[in-house]
Amino acid sequence: MAKGKNGQASCEYRAQDGPSAGYGVNAPGIEVALCPQELLDALSNNRRRRIMLLARDAPTSPSKVSRALGITVKSATQHFKLLRKVGLLEETETAKVRGATEHFHVPTAVALGNPLVVAILNAFA
Repeated sequence: MAKGKNGQASCEYRAQDGPSAGYGVNAPGIEVALCPQELLDALSNNRRRRIMLLARDAPTSPSKVSRALGITVKSATQHFKLLRKVGLLEETETAKVRGATEHFHVPTAVALGNPLVVAILNAFA
């Protein structure tokens, strides 16, 4: 595992698309591992945890989340963007709804396979 200045594992941004996109721990032999600090920062927000729980149950979109949580679509979209950036959510499909494109997301396989993510989500389920 690569070490940063203070001896901690370093997190690097992976710009490519697909399940490896987002932040990852630079560790040999591990295809993708979520960066612990980025993961904890993302899941420290109650709305993002609720989005993850909704997406775990069924593919969900910012529009659906805005109605379920009583927030604006713009706010929901920003939460989705951050969750995608750190590798917790991925877009699975799009659909035309009233002339607009709705983007549906689910948790990534890496997120669902991470014991810390599962424990955090189960604690708030």
